[in-house]
Amino acid sequence: MNYRFACQQLNCLLHTTVYNYSMSGSTPIVTRTLRLRIKDKHAKVLNTLARETNFVWNFCNELSLRHTQRTGKFMSGYDLQKYTAGACKEGLILNSATVQMIGHELATRRK
Repeated sequence: MNYRFACQQLNCLLHTTVYNYSMSGSTPIVTRTLRLRIKDKHAKVLNTLARETNFVWNFCNELSLRHTQRTGKFMSGYDLQKYTAGACKEGLILNSATVQMIGHELATRRK
């Protein structure tokens, strides 16, 4: 089974939007909920994607730690993008936008 196709199928199942109206005004409060029923056939795909996400997170974390030890400054998400460029060409199933967002999230959490 194609991993990207399976992920697209899962994205269709994930999001539902609920509109709640507050008593004080007519402005709706948008609440997103996840309704997800994971079947065994999706477990392999999700485990593979989780493993690759952890791999990218650990790579960025180690790189950021070494940079901080050498210079005393934290790396930004933009700096991490330079080092993760081309990772998808080397065999990762994650797309490049996901890899970049992992780097930005790490930079945000380290500050």
